Amino acid sequence: MNHPDSVKLDGEFYLQVQNRLDHPDVVFSPAEIHGVATGLVCCGEDESTLVNWAPILTRELEDDASRTLVEDILSGLVALTQRALQSTDFTFQMLLPPDSSEITTRTAALADWCSGFCTGTAFNSRLNEADLEPDALEALTDIARIARSRTWYRFSGRAGKSAAGTGRISAGRDSVNIRSHSGQPIITERRSGNY
Repeated sequence: MNHPDSVKLDGEFYLQVQNRLDHPDVVFSPAEIHGVATGLVCCGEDESTLVNWAPILTRELEDDASRTLVEDILSGLVALTQRALQSTDFTFQMLLPPDSSEITTRTAALADWCSGFCTGTAFNSRLNEADLEPDALEALTDIARIARSRTWYRFSGRAGKSAAGTGRISAGRDSVNIRSHSGQPIITERRSGNY
């Protein structure tokens, strides 16, 4: 990756990361990896705990080179995201394809980012629905809804690669749930009406 002070998480950087991820057994998009990194940072993880959280994305990779590549990218994105979220001018932005990309590509990447974010926030079970401000809970519920669209997109046959599911987001007809790795509910939203 580039030197951290010169990196801007924009469409050009997305394409650079996508090119690096071009391995047969790597099924994660740059947006999904950045979503995981952002969720981890929001729940207090950082580079020093890499050994604990890297398996989120690497446990199913058979090739050592692919595993190392994904760990390096995830670690770098955790550091960049942590710096952006802590900056006084709040320089954070989601890592998405360039604006010139097809809307379907950008929409799928947004859903990937949201799915990754839900996975990252569920990792260490530090997120407790009861402790969240109403606006934060609403934002997380919206992110879970967008992530749910990723599931439909992936399983409808409209996407090329399919990421290894974590099973942490579930959506039924009447609810959206985000669960930790231990299965504890983090966010459960009961809904009415049609979505």
